[in-house]
Amino acid sequence: MRRLFLACLVLACGGNTAGPTGPTTTTTTPAAATEVAVGQAAPPFSVTAADGMKIDSAALKGKPIVLYFYPKDETPGCTTEACAFRDAWDHLQKSGVVLVGVSVDTDESHKAFAAHLKLPFHLVSDPQLELAKRYGVASKATEKF
Repeated sequence: MRRLFLACLVLACGGNTAGPTGPTTTTTTPAAATEVAVGQAAPPFSVTAADGMKIDSAALKGKPIVLYFYPKDETPGCTTEACAFRDAWDHLQKSGVVLVGVSVDTDESHKAFAAHLKLPFHLVSDPQLELAKRYGVASKATEKF
């Protein structure tokens, strides 16, 4: 959880630049799994959410972005976390926060998860852990977040 929180704080404060584009929904450059340090600019990203929304950190410069990583849709801990964000949505939205949940699950799984829990924010599929590795939240041992 500590790594996740650090990534969220850096995104809220950092100035991002556009990354290269590619054929996958998660557009990043190859990077080793390293933790983002407090005060360090957040790695740029450009993704397509399960709902079809294109999300580019460069286009959101100046807005607070909460990028949270979780292991799997419909599991007890991840459901609790997603519901906590959902329940805080009014406050987050009034603050101008862009909220994005990221896991290895498919877009279809994300759509079902969002519909089941009535999640008002974007969910992104990262099956190759490209985005997770850029933020240092992927584990090489388990290949999960």
